[in-house]
Amino acid sequence: MRTFDVIDDIKAELEKECSGVVSCADILALATRDAVALSGGAAYALPTGRRDGTISRAADVQLPSPSSSVETAEADFRSINLDLVDLTTLLGAHGVGFCHCSLVTTRLYNYQGTGLSDPIMDPAMLSSLKQKCPPEVVLPSNITRDTRIFLNQATSKPFFLDTSFYQGLFSEKAVLELDQGLAFTDVTSKLAARYVRRPKRFVHQFSKSMIKLGYVGVLTGEEGEIRLDCRKVNNGTQTTLS
Repeated sequence: MRTFDVIDDIKAELEKECSGVVSCADILALATRDAVALSGGAAYALPTGRRDGTISRAADVQLPSPSSSVETAEADFRSINLDLVDLTTLLGAHGVGFCHCSLVTTRLYNYQGTGLSDPIMDPAMLSSLKQKCPPEVVLPSNITRDTRIFLNQATSKPFFLDTSFYQGLFSEKAVLELDQGLAFTDVTSKLAARYVRRPKRFVHQFSKSMIKLGYVGVLTGEEGEIRLDCRKVNNGTQTTLS
């Protein structure tokens, strides 16, 4: 996760105009909506009124691992009231942006402990990723180099939200194992194929699924607080963004 400095800047401007009114949770939700629109998606209407939590722990975030099976990821999503359509659709966000080599090196060099590459990966992409993501190199400072790579290797427009991600699934060009798995289960593969045929359907469903995601774990009324600084709860304890 990067560019939280942008959230800090938005919060600072809002505090000048209406201190203690707009939560960091709403800022994140609205900024995400605008990022989706700016990258080719729809500017969907988004309910506001969220409040911020007073505890923020990475361990509490219910996200599937990049190497999860589709079945495991579906169970994770159902635990927060999202379904298989939401999972397939929201993973389409992986058509935009970066990930780190550490999330894919197992597929490149030691898939399932075999010491070999994942056989379900386009050979040209495999060769390219191996050049960008060599086996772990430790720098003199003992910090592991973790190069960033584009999540969507099936497009020349890696910052544009479209259905090229789903096209890449069927040519075995998904970077993450979970993403590639969408091509091999009945419901997800049919939905991915439908998005390729009907790109506007993807844009519409992506908006719907993002709105549903925005309702997960929402605090309202007198719950939580409105943070004055998105990096701290109001008692001054340093934390992460909710």
